[in-house]
Amino acid sequence: MRGIRVCSFIVSWGYAYEKLGRAPRSVEEYAELGGVSVPTAYRDQKLFREALPGESTPTRIWKSVRTKLNTADDAAPARLGAMSVEKLRLAG
Repeated sequence: MRGIRVCSFIVSWGYAYEKLGRAPRSVEEYAELGGVSVPTAYRDQKLFREALPGESTPTRIWKSVRTKLNTADDAAPARLGAMSVEKLRLAG
């Protein structure tokens, strides 16, 4: 369940990134665009940081993921589920 929440946070962060044309400046800005409460956004951020030590936000990961997706394609988010760390070359 934690892994799903972390992945969801990354994809939701990516949605905010695409909507803004830049990374959200804060968890509060992310929460507003992502339609989640600020406490939920902070909990998800905490899970993300625990799962990926050294990453303060999902921005670097999202930038890598988005190069693998046609973000103009409405089905692109569904295909994201088929991706893996190895396929995306995110490890390291």
